Amino acid sequence: MCIGFIVILKLLFGEHYGDVIFAGIILTNIYYIIKNGIKKSDFSKKNLKEMDVTIGGVSLIQAIFVFIMWIGYNATMG
Repeated sequence: MCIGFIVILKLLFGEHYGDVIFAGIILTNIYYIIKNGIKKSDFSKKNLKEMDVTIGGVSLIQAIFVFIMWIGYNATMG
């Protein structure tokens, strides 16, 4: 199923299918940030250990991390 999804993305977006995957993850994180907000209590050790993206603060950290990975991915694509 996952391979089929990647094949469909390749057919729709060509060589930029990786960008679509990264953008989808970031947009999902932004949705949860807007929906749940960011509270100081979100940054507890327990929440960060579980990486539950439905928590606004954890979603923010994951979005930043994925964005940095996206920049690295694009830098290596030449």
